Amino acid sequence: MQAKAFLGLLVRARFGLMLLICLASAVGWQNFQLATTPKILLRQGQTLRTADDPSYLRPIHQWMEQGYFPNSGLQGRLATVRPPGYGLWYGLHLKLFSTPERTLFSLRFSQAILNGLGLFLLLLWATVAQPKWSIFLAIPLLLLPFLYGFSAYTLSEGISPFLLGIGLFCLESYHQKIKGLQKPTGAWIFGLASALAFGMLWLTRPALLPLGLAFAPALRLRPKNGLLMLALALLPLSGWLLRNHLLFGLGFNLHPIYQTEIPGQYREPHAAAWRMCKGWEHLGWRFHKTMDRTYLAAMAGDSDTAIVGYCLRHTPEIARKSLGNPALSRAYARYVQAVQAQRNFALNAQPMPNHLLKAEAQSVALFDSLAGAFRRQQPLHYFLLTPAKVAGKLLMHSNLNAYYFQHTGRGNPAVELLRLLCFSLHALAWILPGYWIWQGGQQRWLFAGMGLYLCYLIFVQRGIEERYTFPLLAPALLYAWHQLFWKGIRAVKAGI
Repeated sequence: MQAKAFLGLLVRARFGLMLLICLASAVGWQNFQLATTPKILLRQGQTLRTADDPSYLRPIHQWMEQGYFPNSGLQGRLATVRPPGYGLWYGLHLKLFSTPERTLFSLRFSQAILNGLGLFLLLLWATVAQPKWSIFLAIPLLLLPFLYGFSAYTLSEGISPFLLGIGLFCLESYHQKIKGLQKPTGAWIFGLASALAFGMLWLTRPALLPLGLAFAPALRLRPKNGLLMLALALLPLSGWLLRNHLLFGLGFNLHPIYQTEIPGQYREPHAAAWRMCKGWEHLGWRFHKTMDRTYLAAMAGDSDTAIVGYCLRHTPEIARKSLGNPALSRAYARYVQAVQAQRNFALNAQPMPNHLLKAEAQSVALFDSLAGAFRRQQPLHYFLLTPAKVAGKLLMHSNLNAYYFQHTGRGNPAVELLRLLCFSLHALAWILPGYWIWQGGQQRWLFAGMGLYLCYLIFVQRGIEERYTFPLLAPALLYAWHQLFWKGIRAVKAGI
């Protein structure tokens, strides 16, 4: 009798207990990650640095210093390179606290809280229409570190799981209230909250736009309401893109990193080099490492022969055999000339003409010609083998990105066992969405959106990073975890 009463108490307190587990795990694993990372890799001892930080944070610092967001000249253009979601979140903490240490502490602690809240909301979403006690099935997952690996970064993926979590939870709550024919006020509150959450998600991560398919059931239930919700969700990103187009004529480019007026490494010849290299290269960091050294050597005035030799040594054999060393050497040499042609603009931080320089146009033409040649000569490699490598790198890993798991703890039997467990769960999370789409049901639209996003990363963007799929990991895994459990129960009953 006492055991039954205790279990009843647990069920009644289930939301509070699961929320506590999510928050405690998020804060605990974040502190573990920071405590086991060398201090040289931290910003002010509080958050992890990344190479992308300056391009996101610079416009916000200028806004705070100048009193207005950069909207003209070279600084205005640089502010359009990244979407503003991360920067606005950082700027909020910058405004609230006077010292960098307090700002960063507030930033990373709040990111851990949002990471935990996001997982809790996704858990509620994944267990809709299931028995009350089934929420406890997720405890083993929520204790694992691979769901919390990014909240310690200055630019955190702790934000995106929260926004996706509240968006999906409120969207599901909207569906439930509409289907239950309840008063429209509650449904509208959840619908608007979902639209706001998705709007902020896309303002932070525009590449996640395919998740807009999650609104398909709402469009079928109440077409006008669903269309309004989707329009409101698209409004923040649309406003940002419209601003950039009116001020700088950028069109509706989601990621305008290559602009002819901005000097430096990231110009059209660099983009053309990637269009060529992504035919055989699936590791973005390897391409960037080669191009970074090439750009710096060209800016320093090193000899063309030495730079071209370095590039050839870092070009794989299949590319050299297919395209030939002479053709590749000409393309790399022309790239060096293109970098040197804009050297004075880059050194003096001056805006460039709104057209490519002659050497740059020639460099782009050579790289694009070689990219086309590689596609024609190696279609299997370009369209199948390289995307397969990208997919393997993107989906088949443990997501244990903390320094301890990647360096200090390698070889430790407990760490390796944890790595194997997280690898298996991570792989499971990405294998099953195809099954959910085939099976049907309301969530198939969300998983179809995930599938489109993954196809974009694998076949179009390539050169990916682990963080690109992190916002989708928790919903894919939690949904699969609970669905598989109940399918197993039904299978056992059917067998009996």
